[in-house]
Amino acid sequence: MLPLGVVIPTRNSMPYLPRHVDGLRPWLDLAQELVIVDSFSSDGTVEYLRQHLKHSRVTYLTHPPGLYASWNHGIRQITAKYLFIATTGDVISRAGITHLVETAEALDCEVVISKPEFQDQRGRAVDITWPIDDVIVSLGIRAPRRLHKLEALVFAAVHSSEALLGSWGSTDCGLPRTDIPSS
Repeated sequence: MLPLGVVIPTRNSMPYLPRHVDGLRPWLDLAQELVIVDSFSSDGTVEYLRQHLKHSRVTYLTHPPGLYASWNHGIRQITAKYLFIATTGDVISRAGITHLVETAEALDCEVVISKPEFQDQRGRAVDITWPIDDVIVSLGIRAPRRLHKLEALVFAAVHSSEALLGSWGSTDCGLPRTDIPSS
């Protein structure tokens, strides 16, 4: 088991839940705890999750609509050292989630920046440029490493209109991808 808590924010997410739950099952046993924060779904979302998503330490919460407010409400419930926000539609492999936690532990950092990889509905890769791409190229990153505070500050300022962080993010360390070692 990893020192990991998982938050799943939902609101009328039924169309996406079967695939999302299928994506969680291969690694959810690694998590210490699971918090589901639902915003008054009326489409069977909570019922589906209760039936199809099993975990030994799961908590179901209700929170008014608002993705980030719901994230924060769920985050306050987590007691594990690390947190992964599994927004409906996000998929990560067992190796990927393990790599994120192991990287945070090895680099002694609280959070990891990891570039998401998107696919279209047919499963084809969609190339999107993210702020982390600028960090990787500008610093010549080839393997996981901590970002110096000044580096984090500069990139946050340069990308102030974009999100430097994602569902698993930090200003302390950087890991551009879970499938390609970087620095």
